Amino acid sequence: MAFFFNHQSLLEYYYARGLFAPLPLFTPAEYHDETHIPYYHYPQIPHDPYPSHGSSFSSLPSSSSPPHGHSQSTAPRARPTTPPPSPPPPTRPSPSYLEFSSTPSITSSEPTRKLLVLDLNGTLLLRSPRPPKSSRGKYQPHPAPRRVMRRPYLTALRAYLFAPQTRAWLDVMVWSSAQPHSVEDMVLHALGDDRERLIALWARDTLGLPEDHYHRKVQTIKDLEKPWAALTPQQPRPASRTLARFAVAPKHQSSSSKSPGHSAATTLLLDDSHAKAALQPYNHLCVPEYTREQRNTDLAVLQLPQHAEQQHSTSPQEEGSAPATDAHAASSPHVPTENVRKRKRKKAQRQQPTAPVLPTAADGSPATLDETLLAVIGILHAARLQSSIAGWLRAGALFLPPSERSGGGGGDGGSGGSDAKPWFDDPALVRAWASRGREAMQELDLKVEHGVEP
Repeated sequence: MAFFFNHQSLLEYYYARGLFAPLPLFTPAEYHDETHIPYYHYPQIPHDPYPSHGSSFSSLPSSSSPPHGHSQSTAPRARPTTPPPSPPPPTRPSPSYLEFSSTPSITSSEPTRKLLVLDLNGTLLLRSPRPPKSSRGKYQPHPAPRRVMRRPYLTALRAYLFAPQTRAWLDVMVWSSAQPHSVEDMVLHALGDDRERLIALWARDTLGLPEDHYHRKVQTIKDLEKPWAALTPQQPRPASRTLARFAVAPKHQSSSSKSPGHSAATTLLLDDSHAKAALQPYNHLCVPEYTREQRNTDLAVLQLPQHAEQQHSTSPQEEGSAPATDAHAASSPHVPTENVRKRKRKKAQRQQPTAPVLPTAADGSPATLDETLLAVIGILHAARLQSSIAGWLRAGALFLPPSERSGGGGGDGGSGGSDAKPWFDDPALVRAWASRGREAMQELDLKVEHGVEP
C-alpha cells in the first residue's frame, strides 16, 4: 500500500518513531538560507567584512562551530591589525642636564679621569659604498665587509689615546650604530691590536632599538645615560655580541685602575652627527664627516710632493737641451732660427707633465691633509684639565680667541650645541687646534704620522 506524504508530514512520521531529535518545524519557503545550507545542519554564517585572503573556505563555518543548530555568537571576526609603530625616542635634553651644563667648568692643574666615546664610520674612517642590489645575488645575513679607508692622522690619534700617559686619565670606548659584524671589521682597521685596550665596544644591538628598526636605516640617538649607568664599577656591562668578543678581560684591570662613575662632567662623544647627540649636546665633540670627496682631496695632496719632484728633475734636462738644439739650428743656413725656437718650445711644453690642479682650503689657502683628528688631539689635551666637559663646551671652549688662532680670522667665540656654527667651519680654528695637537704629541714624545694609504 503506497503512502503519499508531503514534506512536513514525512518529518512528523519519522519524528513519531524516534528517528530524529526534536527539530523545529519550518515552511518550505524557509528550507534554504542564502548559503543554500539547511539551517538545522549549520547555523547561518554572519557576513564577514574582512574575509580571510587566500582561502577557498572563508565562507564555510569553522571546525569549532557548534553542530546541529546550537547557539553561536553572531559578532563579526575582528580584522587582524598591524601593531602600532614604536613611539619616537626623546630628542631634547632633560631639564636636569641643561641645568648641570650651565655650571661653568674649572681648570685644574692635574688631569681628572675622562671618558671618550668614539664613533667609527664618517668619524675615524670611510667605508666604501654597498654594492648595487643587482650584484648581490642571494640574501646573505653577513655580507662581505666593505673596504675601509682611514682618516688622516688616525695613526697619530691612536698613538695618543693609548699612550701610557694618556691612559692614566682617559677611558676609551667605541659606540657605533652599525651592526656587530660591521663593527668588528671597522674597529680592526681603525685600532688594530689597541682595540683590546677599550673599556667597551658597543654596536647597534646596544642602542635599544625596537625590532622593526634594527634592520632599517633609521635615525638613531646615542643616549650617554646608557654608558654612564653600565660602565660604573658596581654594575655589570650590558650583553652585546660585539662587546662580548672585544671587551677588556678582567686580568687587564686592577682595583686601582677601575674607573669612577662617568657623567656629563667627564664624557666626550666624538661623532660626525649632531642628531645622535641630541640628548647631551654639550658633551658632543662634533667633527666633519669624512666623505669620498675629502678622501680624493687627501690623495691629491699626497701626490703634490711627488709631482713637484718629478717636475724638478725634468726641468733642468729640458732647459739644458734647448740651447744645443738652438745652436744646431742656428748653424743651419736653410732653417730660420726664430721658427726653430718656436717649434722646440711647443714640443717641450707638450712633453712637460701637466701640473695637477692644486686643491685649496675653504679660506683659499693651499689645502693640506685633513687635520681634523690632529685638532681632536689638541682638544682632548685641553679637556683633561677641566672639571666639567658639559660646562666647558657650552661656554664655547672650542672657539679660541682670535689671538690664539693661526692665521687669525673667524668669530670671537660662541656656545656649543647643535644650533651653533660648527667650530670646524673656521679653517683658522682647525689649524690652531691641530697645532696644539702637534704640541701634545711632542710633549708625549710621539710621532705625528698621517697613516693614509692610497
